Amino acid sequence: SRGPTLASVAMEEPPQVARPVGSVIDDIGMGPYQVKEVVLSGCVVLAEGAELLLVSSVTRAVAEDWGLTTTQKGGVVSVVFMGVLIGTLISGPCSDRVGRQRPIMIGIAAIAIFSILSAFTEGIWTLSIVRCFVGLAFGFGVPASCVLCLEIAPTSWRSFSYCLIITLYTAGEAYSAYIIWLDDPSMKHLHWRWLLIVGALPTIILTFLSAAFLNESPSWLASQGKEEDAMDVLVKMNKANGSPCARLEFSTAPREEANVLGSFAEMQRDFRAIFGPAMLYSTLVSCFTCFCMNVLYYGGLYAFPQVLSEDVATGTSPAFALLIGCFWEAPGYIMALSYDRVMGRRLTLVFNLTALVVCVLAFVHGGSNNQESMVEYVMVRFGYAGYKCLAITLNLVAFTYAAEIYPVSCRVTGSGLSIGAGRIGAMLSPLAYEWTTEFCGTWTVFFNILACFLILDAVLVAFLPFETHGQALKESMDGSHETHHLCHNVESAHSNAATMCESGAGTAAARLSDRTQQTMLIKC
Repeated sequence: SRGPTLASVAMEEPPQVARPVGSVIDDIGMGPYQVKEVVLSGCVVLAEGAELLLVSSVTRAVAEDWGLTTTQKGGVVSVVFMGVLIGTLISGPCSDRVGRQRPIMIGIAAIAIFSILSAFTEGIWTLSIVRCFVGLAFGFGVPASCVLCLEIAPTSWRSFSYCLIITLYTAGEAYSAYIIWLDDPSMKHLHWRWLLIVGALPTIILTFLSAAFLNESPSWLASQGKEEDAMDVLVKMNKANGSPCARLEFSTAPREEANVLGSFAEMQRDFRAIFGPAMLYSTLVSCFTCFCMNVLYYGGLYAFPQVLSEDVATGTSPAFALLIGCFWEAPGYIMALSYDRVMGRRLTLVFNLTALVVCVLAFVHGGSNNQESMVEYVMVRFGYAGYKCLAITLNLVAFTYAAEIYPVSCRVTGSGLSIGAGRIGAMLSPLAYEWTTEFCGTWTVFFNILACFLILDAVLVAFLPFETHGQALKESMDGSHETHHLCHNVESAHSNAATMCESGAGTAAARLSDRTQQTMLIKC
């Protein structure tokens, strides 16, 4: 026998190659399952948006009731972000060990409990302690929530999924701005205890819904060797999305030896990957980008209620201006989705950082000149609208990139470090605003310093080595998605031009030599 014939080979079915969980989710596609999971896991994000705008807006009312100093006034907000920082640092290792679901549930329940308790405090110290626990609950739940929404989304829908979960943050802000507007449009006589209680009502309702219907991440389950549980989740996803033709078989990355050594050894392995030579620059720049983004966003969240009510006129009540600012965030989501179709993550970050510098400086120039002309009047509105819109776009792209560059085994830990660095900026921004305003006598110094940070960050982002746009999430450190930094393109262009010149010169010389030889042959 000379072996199988061509006909018998053609009749054989190709072997079914097992794939990563992310490829299975790509086959299933986007559908109702992802929307439901994002909304349920995003309860903690909605609560964060509502609570942070509330506490930033009622600070002056609290200060007037209790006679707080400038530092104490800023500290009431900063202590929330200190809790967020602590919670974020705990959330990363915990979520990579016990999953995404439980940290989300613990976080959302703790937010509801401590938000209600903060309305019944009777002094600055008790309020600060309780609000610190509210922040700790934010920090514990948000990283797991953001990573879960990315892990259950198909590759081409990750930006949409993250946009959807951050939309809940804006919805929480809009809810708080609305109840503030109902209480006192001028924001000079707010009933802050009533506002804190009413602001926590959506969180209480959504806590029970999440407890009943939220599922675990199939990628995390597969990475922990829980193939049956992962398959159950994929079956639910497949059924909910109506994708009966999707093939659900998947493979899992081999578990490293550290998994049998205990949690401490796993943490060491994760930090070696995060701060190793391949990831160090990306980790540090991602942390600095999130730091700048948080100073930008939460510094504005703290400063705008005071600046708009005292120094800069917008033609409306301060509370209504805050509500309009929430609606200006909506185009930011559309812009983020549009950028995702035409450019990579790094170029989007550089473009947004540059545009934000223009908007910040426009708001500062128009607001500091008391809108003496139509130009200043337009600059204030352009700067304020661009600030709110582009800050959301930067938030979406920066946090998405921070989660995408790490493998599943340390994804929450790596992205949690970036979020934690950002929370340091959020924690410092209220105090920085109060101190610079008190020392320099003007609110503009804070925003000018912010513009300088944004310029520096744009330069650093241009040299990031990884591009994750359109790439499947990494199962291990093998899939690095490493390309070249943006500035390498210019160097490559010069190099290619020089190579082309040398090649052209060599070709011309060869042609001249051929012609010379032909002429000599003719003469002969």
